[in-house]
Amino acid sequence: MPRKQLVPPCAVWLLVVLVLSSSAPVPASSSSSTTTLRVRRRYDSIFSLGDSYADTGNGPVVFGWHAIANPVMRPPYGSTFFGRPTGRNCDGRLVIDFLAESLGLPLVPPFLQARQGARSFGRGANFAVGGATALDASFFHRWDPPGGSVFPLNISLGVQLQSFQSLKPSLCATPKDCNKLFGRSIFFVGAFGANDYLLAMAAMSLEQVRSLVPGVVGTISMAVERLIVEHGPTTVVVPGVIPVGSTPPVLATFADPDPAGYDPRTGCLKAINEVAVLEIYVFSLLV
Repeated sequence: MPRKQLVPPCAVWLLVVLVLSSSAPVPASSSSSTTTLRVRRRYDSIFSLGDSYADTGNGPVVFGWHAIANPVMRPPYGSTFFGRPTGRNCDGRLVIDFLAESLGLPLVPPFLQARQGARSFGRGANFAVGGATALDASFFHRWDPPGGSVFPLNISLGVQLQSFQSLKPSLCATPKDCNKLFGRSIFFVGAFGANDYLLAMAAMSLEQVRSLVPGVVGTISMAVERLIVEHGPTTVVVPGVIPVGSTPPVLATFADPDPAGYDPRTGCLKAINEVAVLEIYVFSLLV
């Protein structure tokens, strides 16, 4: 079956929810200049939680702790921009890199690499890890084979949120300082969900995987609520899940012998992409 018009994994980042938890909305009578000023609001830092679509170098550290070989530390990863592997699951920059550059900020440093040397996170920190799930790893242990694990790493959204909490005291000493810092920061929570569904597909039917969507969305929404209530950021962006059935690894791993299983326009796996669409739909019900 020919594969046409596949969406490049490094380029996909659908922003479906923008939460402004405490910023006052622009009144309908405001002038266009005021509106423009708000749109062009400057941010001083970026904090990111997510999976491989946002990971700027945490993955190799985590995998290294468990003596698991990580291909992203070998060419051609990093070859088209950095000239060397950086731990990104990409041959160049990620969307979060382009965002940082557009705001005039440094590329968001990976938090876990701080253990390998002194690093300041005053301009932001990245907690994303390639392969991360929204659900805790314990959820997937029910399918562990004897003597092994389907997913030995616990790098879930909850774990990443704990990492942020551990860093926070070094960023700001008082609630006033924290409000000032986080009020001029963008927080990204995601994208999450793709790895949850792909891990589950190893042991569940697609219909059962679809039933996981509300739980995944609920986990993400509770993390966002906790982030806002406990830490007070004013701008939180929740990217939507990628079109999972359009990525080369999924097309190869879950190849469908029935040609009808593929979208004739794109060559993507329809049933798997429908799970991603369902997640976005469930998110829309919360807005």
